[in-house]
Amino acid sequence: MTSETNNFTCDFCAEKSNSISITLPCGFIVCYSHLKTQNEIIICFICKNHYINIKQCFNMPRNKLKLQNATNYSLIEESDEEPNMSVDPFSGDFVPTNSAQHFYHEDPKYNSLRYSSFQLFDNENSHLYWLEISPTGNFVCASDNSVKIWDSNTGNLLKRLNGHMNRVFTLKVLANSEVASASADKTIKLWNEDTGENLKTLIGHQDWVNCLAEMSNGNLVSGSDDYSIKIWDLDGGHCIKTLNGHNYYVHDIKLTSDGELISSSADRTLKIWDLCTGQCKSTLIGHSNWLGRLTILNNGGIMSSSTDKTIKLWDKNSGKCVRTFEGHGEYISNIKELKNSDIISSSKDGYIKIWDINNASCLKTIKPFNDFITCLDIFSNEQFLTGCINRQLKLWTF
Repeated sequence: MTSETNNFTCDFCAEKSNSISITLPCGFIVCYSHLKTQNEIIICFICKNHYINIKQCFNMPRNKLKLQNATNYSLIEESDEEPNMSVDPFSGDFVPTNSAQHFYHEDPKYNSLRYSSFQLFDNENSHLYWLEISPTGNFVCASDNSVKIWDSNTGNLLKRLNGHMNRVFTLKVLANSEVASASADKTIKLWNEDTGENLKTLIGHQDWVNCLAEMSNGNLVSGSDDYSIKIWDLDGGHCIKTLNGHNYYVHDIKLTSDGELISSSADRTLKIWDLCTGQCKSTLIGHSNWLGRLTILNNGGIMSSSTDKTIKLWDKNSGKCVRTFEGHGEYISNIKELKNSDIISSSKDGYIKIWDINNASCLKTIKPFNDFITCLDIFSNEQFLTGCINRQLKLWTF
């Protein structure tokens, strides 16, 4: 009998191959090499909607026949003992209880993690990009081309602040309770939450405005796709300083406790800025693709995320990468520090991961949604909030 190694196109790497093809339980066909070194239990790396037991997959009749006919493969025999199955309370999937602990590397301190879910009501085509809590307790959100305010108890839409001409991707509730919104229309707008009045429009960027930060003196900092960072005097409504140095889109900015600014960019770098002089003090290099969100840790460390699907921890003083966190299947949309110093991240792949900062191990993996997670907020020592692009929210309690 001839070996079944005919030409096919792998659904994972998209390469044409004449090696052994393996059919996954969901029907996708992949190269054998993508599976032969994996753990015993994995999440499907194509559809991400189910678990794959590698032994059971290899022993599916068609796969088993192909592998038996391959001269370089020793068949994995399936145990006669039925695996002990349980339901993952977060994804709803059935998983082997004797393997789930190994797969997730779960820490017992997160075993009691539970959630309550609710929906922000709006038309079915409305999207959620950013969420913050106002002093009144309402959800203030960047949604479509507007700033929208939802009742945090009922999920009802209370107010829509219109004025931007393109998508509003982020906003900031300022110390004086005003709301600053940043848009793809190249402007920043200041709003009165109570009245909905547009107080000021800041004009100066030449492309999308992606991120905002408020300085201790009340000035506002913004980063843009025009490669620049601008500092704004909100009283006068004008730009007082422009920081140039990045060679591509500026995706996030954060202020440190000692008054410096950290920026992340699609040019694959982080930069540390002296806000008094407007000069770049140092550049941190290590990611292999665009940088996205970043966070400043309580101990002064910097964490960055990237479309290379990794998170990196940096020492600000030396500019060196201390360690790299790997495990997400898509680019990371948010990273935050929990009160116990563990790190929590969200991704476009719909997963939340909690990490040990000391060794980069994944302590917990959760799938709150089947869609892009756009919002991640830490509420207290015992709660954090996740939000999905389709306006679904889940409030998690330890």
